[in-house]
Amino acid sequence: MKKKSVALLVAVVMLFGVAVGSTVAWLRTETGNVVNTFTVGNINIDLKEHDYVLASDSLDKTKEVTEEKEYKMVPGDTLPKDPFVRVKANSEDCWVFVTVTKSSNFNTFMEFEIDGSKWELVETNENTTVYRYKTIVSTKTEDQLFYILKDNQVVVKTSVTKTQLDALTEATYPTLTFKAYAVQSDNLVAADGTSIEDTNASAIWAIAKTADN
Repeated sequence: MKKKSVALLVAVVMLFGVAVGSTVAWLRTETGNVVNTFTVGNINIDLKEHDYVLASDSLDKTKEVTEEKEYKMVPGDTLPKDPFVRVKANSEDCWVFVTVTKSSNFNTFMEFEIDGSKWELVETNENTTVYRYKTIVSTKTEDQLFYILKDNQVVVKTSVTKTQLDALTEATYPTLTFKAYAVQSDNLVAADGTSIEDTNASAIWAIAKTADN
């Protein structure tokens, strides 16, 4: 009787050992990766005008320049001039500004108008005036051009005399200089952390003129 009990006990222990040592197949699964790639947003602009051809008194639309020296002043003449800001394709939504700087003697000889249907006055500081394009320039897949002068022209005043013209030298020729700026239109905040409203052109200009290029 004792031998049978021992044998049964050994059999039970052996059976238990088999259960503990066997492999358990767990149910499991996994997903693929969700990859987030953060590309770079940017704003790219340039400022040019079409070349003035003295012989034909016209603009060569096939040639863009950043400096024009061929103009000759004759009292009463209207001279074609079409400076424009180009916002390049795929630039982020942005506000565009231009500064217009006249030499100290410019008003004696010449006059022009900014295209007020497109540009609004922001501020004037001595001989430099700042304008903002009236609407946000939205992202597009092609370049966008924004002309600055009304009718794309400057006019020599009829009041200019030969004596005044004869007195000019290369160092004193009147000059008209343009420069363009752009700044993102989204998420603009003031120094105190408050959001800047779109209507606050001066505050946006303060950021645009100091932003990294």
